Amino acid sequence: MGECGKEESEKILDYFYESGGNFIDTSNNYQKEESEIWIGEWMKKRNIRDQLVIATKFTTYDFLLLVVSRSLCTADYVIMQMLQSWPWR
Repeated sequence: MGECGKEESEKILDYFYESGGNFIDTSNNYQKEESEIWIGEWMKKRNIRDQLVIATKFTTYDFLLLVVSRSLCTADYVIMQMLQSWPWR
């Protein structure tokens, strides 16, 4: 797969939203740990946070607090927090 920078990501998100999309499933592991930040910034620029449902995932308990705090700083709130993979093997 090729790279997708922030500008191209925002174009894709704009198309998604303009086509009626309202649910975004992301993870701290996507886009070199920047996807949650980019999505939060994109929503704030367009003032559409209240029109979207955001779900995010984490892979370890230690990372949970960072993910939630990062998501809260960028997306205001997270609707759903999911465990991506069981960290205690």
